[in-house]
Amino acid sequence: VPVVLASGDSALAAEAKDLLGEAVHCVVVKEAVSRHAAKSVAPAVACRLIRDAAADALRQKPLPRPYTITSPIALEVDFQMTVMADRAELVPGSKRAGPRTVAFSHDDYREVFRAWRALYNLAGVA
Repeated sequence: VPVVLASGDSALAAEAKDLLGEAVHCVVVKEAVSRHAAKSVAPAVACRLIRDAAADALRQKPLPRPYTITSPIALEVDFQMTVMADRAELVPGSKRAGPRTVAFSHDDYREVFRAWRALYNLAGVA
């Protein structure tokens, strides 16, 4: 399925354009204030902006080619504290890439996703 629309903050919009190309439509509906806070557009306004952008995105011809992930798939997670990385590196196949960084690589996306969930859950125990 082609990715034609991304919605979030300006950082997401920039990353979507970089990763998916200029054909992806982006709707900025919030502004990051800090790690835990954002200024958001009113929900009714955000819904209208997203709906309008989705309609425009689906009218473009030709639609962009589907996004494909090439193997191997590399994952690197930077944790807030070294103790979180200490726990996360217990995941089989993971490697410590730095004081707060744990890496994992595999050819199967599902395995990478499962590893990410395990890294995240183990780090949360710290």
